[in-house]
Amino acid sequence: METTRVYGPGLPRGQGGRIGVLVLAGMETTLDEVEYLVAAKQAKKFVPQRGPGEIVTMARLLFNRRNEQIEARKKYLLANPSEAPKKRPTVRLHLPVGYRLMGTSEPGLKVLARI
Repeated sequence: METTRVYGPGLPRGQGGRIGVLVLAGMETTLDEVEYLVAAKQAKKFVPQRGPGEIVTMARLLFNRRNEQIEARKKYLLANPSEAPKKRPTVRLHLPVGYRLMGTSEPGLKVLARI
């Protein structure tokens, strides 16, 4: 693993916040996930090896763990539907009669046109 340290003014005592971003194989990870990877590495017998395969293995392990957490959450919500987050109401745009949205040459930009 590679570490990068940049020191600056610290957080005041008693305050929390995001103080860093951990990136593994292009994926943003949390400290809990990195600790999980370290514990998984320590559980196995040490074999000295360096290479991209080691990083791919850690990324795959992390990916599988995230999928298991998602599946566990889905099963929990199926058993407890009252715990599910509330759905937001759908916002509808009602245009006056004789008007419609027309596309422009700029992608994603539409203007109101009279028919």
